[in-house]
Amino acid sequence: MTNNHIPRVDDDRKPDPMTDPIKRLEAASGPDRELDVEIAKLSGTYDSYEGALYYTSSIDAALTLVPEGWLLETLSERNALGDHNWRWKAELWNSTASRRIGDDAPIVCGIARAAHNSKCAPAIAICIAALKARKGD
Repeated sequence: MTNNHIPRVDDDRKPDPMTDPIKRLEAASGPDRELDVEIAKLSGTYDSYEGALYYTSSIDAALTLVPEGWLLETLSERNALGDHNWRWKAELWNSTASRRIGDDAPIVCGIARAAHNSKCAPAIAICIAALKARKGD
């Protein structure tokens, strides 16, 4: 017996174009040119494949994704659980939002896993945080 049940799709809900790139960035273990191009299209800076910035491998390019009014508060590396569990963490702070002690609402965080000797993980962490800030997470 086959299950012919098709899940109901709510027509009022549109998929969020930021969700897939964020998930792909969180799973990335290195630079990804196709993802760079997708990010360029989402950010409105795409003019050609060759002209897209290298967001997943360049900190300078990744910083261009940080929305106006947001600042890179911290960029740090840590070893989460042992020798092969390095992570880079980028925290962005919304400088235009009110902030009270203990209130993390205006902060978004991006965490990128670092492959062995990966130099792109800091850029990926910034991309994740920047796209989350743009999305409103």
